[in-house]
Amino acid sequence: MDNRMRKRPSQGRSRVTVTSILEAADRILRADGYEAASTNRVARVAGFSVGSLYQYFSDKQAIVGALIDRELRAEAEALAQLLDLEARRGAVEIAAEGFRLLVTRRMSRAHLHRTLDAHAAELGASAIVEHLVAAQSPVLSDTLQRIGAQALPRTSRSLDARMFALARLATGASFVCAVESPQVFTADALRAEFAGAVERFLDGPPPRPATVTLALNWAKPSGNGPAAEQRARRRREARGVLLAAEVDAVTLEARTFLLANLADVAHATQRPPHGLTQEDLLHEVARLAEAIGA
Repeated sequence: MDNRMRKRPSQGRSRVTVTSILEAADRILRADGYEAASTNRVARVAGFSVGSLYQYFSDKQAIVGALIDRELRAEAEALAQLLDLEARRGAVEIAAEGFRLLVTRRMSRAHLHRTLDAHAAELGASAIVEHLVAAQSPVLSDTLQRIGAQALPRTSRSLDARMFALARLATGASFVCAVESPQVFTADALRAEFAGAVERFLDGPPPRPATVTLALNWAKPSGNGPAAEQRARRRREARGVLLAAEVDAVTLEARTFLLANLADVAHATQRPPHGLTQEDLLHEVARLAEAIGA
């Protein structure tokens, strides 16, 4: 995140000061929200003069950006440790436990994720899922590749394309779950649906035309507008695809939520990572859409 944090020598006092400032900002965001987190108030809560604060941060956006990125790195480190502990289990169990950690941790720190969602452009992170992935990749990339190579079955399609689809869905859906705190299903119900989708994704049939069309449509450039409105529109589209499923209302809503979040994965295929093609990525997105709705 372009947080404009001022560069200082890495000394013990500097680290203590920065930590105190970030913790003060966290308390204010949790209690009173982003608008209340002025530099004057952060400095006062941290116990410093505002002049001292400006030695380390240029403005409130710099403070909040650094706070969010610190949490994302800590979250990635916790996830990497969990994946290492789960490495001997099967792919479904590994994915389910990783998703559970993301949802649980993000909901416990929802004030940070809601701040990022509401003020992303101001904080220099207008493409939110891209920012989440970029902030965590330095910590998680090696672990995800190693665990994926051990746990995911190889096919003629790229293993990296499968990892791309699953990892993006997990990070996007857990972020939106923290932002919106849906009341129509529980976090456990969402985790169960995610695990079921992963199992069907790994061994399921090829996608139907309806899910292929959905993936292709979502891969196109999306319109502008508030993120909440875009999510609501995607949810309506996802529900239209899923209505034929004979499931109870709670399950339908959990699956609709997951499928709607797959739109961010499809959209990201416009800029394929090195070594992957858009065709392979869209194939995996369509297969994952089919697995969620099956």
